[in-house]
Amino acid sequence: MKIVYAAGGAVPAGVETDLNIVVAADGTLIESVVYRAVIVSGASGDGKVTCPMGCEQGVQESFEGKKVVVSGFR
Repeated sequence: MKIVYAAGGAVPAGVETDLNIVVAADGTLIESVVYRAVIVSGASGDGKVTCPMGCEQGVQESFEGKKVVVSGFR
């Protein structure tokens, strides 16, 4: 999955995040790992590294979600 951010949010416009997603066969569990991020341009939090336009970053981020049955609904 690729997410491209638009203007007006917490993330600068043009930032792209690519994710690998796995969904369990029964559809009740989803896991994802962000494997790549491309930023517009900027500097690291400590200001030591600057990144030109289209800079690709290695990232370590993941999430997991689980479908929960509520009041008999599936």
